Amino acid sequence: MGYFHFTKGDYANALLHYENAKEELSVTLKYFLSDNTTSLDIPQDVISYCFLCTSATLNCLAISNTYLLRKQGEDFPDDLLVLLQEALYIQEIVEGSSPRMTGTLFNNLGRIQYAMGDYFGALTSYQSSLAQRQMIDDIQVDTAATIFNLAETHMVCGNLETSIDAFKSYILFAESLPSEVCFIDEAKIMLADMYSQTHELGLAKEIYFSLLNSTIEKYGHIHEKVSSVYNELAYLSKEEGHHRDAIYYFEKTVEIERELVHQSDCKTRLITCLSNVGIMYQNIGDNDRALVCFQEAVHLITSFQNSRQFTAILTRAALLFEMKEEFSKAELYLREVLRSQNAAIDSESEEEKLDRSSTLNLLGIIQCKQKVYEKALASFQASYEIRKESTGSTLAQLSNACFNIGECYKFIGNQELALKYFKESLNYERSMRGSETSCTEINQNIISTMTQIASIYEAVDDYDKALSHYQEVLALISGSGDNANNQRLFIMHRCKCCHEHILRRTIFATGLVDGRNTCAPAA
Repeated sequence: MGYFHFTKGDYANALLHYENAKEELSVTLKYFLSDNTTSLDIPQDVISYCFLCTSATLNCLAISNTYLLRKQGEDFPDDLLVLLQEALYIQEIVEGSSPRMTGTLFNNLGRIQYAMGDYFGALTSYQSSLAQRQMIDDIQVDTAATIFNLAETHMVCGNLETSIDAFKSYILFAESLPSEVCFIDEAKIMLADMYSQTHELGLAKEIYFSLLNSTIEKYGHIHEKVSSVYNELAYLSKEEGHHRDAIYYFEKTVEIERELVHQSDCKTRLITCLSNVGIMYQNIGDNDRALVCFQEAVHLITSFQNSRQFTAILTRAALLFEMKEEFSKAELYLREVLRSQNAAIDSESEEEKLDRSSTLNLLGIIQCKQKVYEKALASFQASYEIRKESTGSTLAQLSNACFNIGECYKFIGNQELALKYFKESLNYERSMRGSETSCTEINQNIISTMTQIASIYEAVDDYDKALSHYQEVLALISGSGDNANNQRLFIMHRCKCCHEHILRRTIFATGLVDGRNTCAPAA
């Protein structure tokens, strides 16, 4: 009865029957082994049979429990392992135990250990199972299953070479078995994935070309599985640096997913495919085609606008509009990103907060390019407030926010506040020394910020401070390339101008021109 309920998916009732069977067997064994019955001379093979039935029942209890817990979405308790370990112990001590049952118990123990995250324990169990199952000729399906489990577990443990060999063995072994009881396609996909991880991309592509042909033959050209294989070929081509090939395969996925949308109205995969094609066009510099793909994806995704995928596509489109200098369209898209991000503000994570901050920062840059500095200032300040409050902000992000605010105030004409934020930016940049950021990048940021500070001092006629900052900038400029030489010439010119102003001020202060006193005599 327990098996009947199990095959019907009624795991709770299966458990009840298996528990009853266990109790009945326990009572029987206690009776057989009690002092009162030793004189009855009960045959040993009957007692052994009861023990082996108990072992099998413990196995059924463990497996029924796993199916029930998985169905309920609950974690597996250690009690499941105890049931199988007890069953294995019985197999070890009782005469008449079979490699078939012992192999099954070890395999099931490995499955539970794997589900509980004990991958190395699972490896040991699967290896023990395989050793038992290879003793029997008529259970090739079970043996193949254990080889697959071993291969998958080696993969999770990071033993890629061993896993590759195991999957190859499984595929070779399983090809002689009925297809409905094997996982050859799944094994090939995992094998290709490992070839990709070990940078054997050619071997990975060979497997996917083979899968493409067999999948088309089995399902036809318009099928989700065919789209998936094209998608993998696209990613492998991208990794090889063959962008045109990647575009071709991604566009094949788009063709298939467009057809499938008409059948199921499931737009998620089509949106992802369009985004992938757009990114590839962007990588080869064809921004117009990239934008077309992103815009089509945006039109499809409007029904679930709070997804990060939606905001990522909109942001990419906004950046392309910025490159085309269509700033109003870029701003429109970024405002839609913000609207989506703000809708989830009450439950956002630290990472999502920083995403919102980046959107505000980018919006401020676009507004600056439209010369609407008051709006840009509000965007930059909102971005800075988020970054100050977030525990995940980097010094580079804080410095960048302050610099942008400083630039806005400078454009507006408020030199005092511009100076304040440029100095804050400089403090963050100096704190970055010794961090993971390269010294060259930090120095370049410091050069840029100190140049801004010096220019403000120069604008308000404080030439001494301006000169001091320009000279410090000059000392930081290194290298002999065109950019470094141009920077050096510009700063030297500013230093010269400051020198002239200071000299002129000194001359007028002392009243001397060419060594003569030009001041009128006192009355």
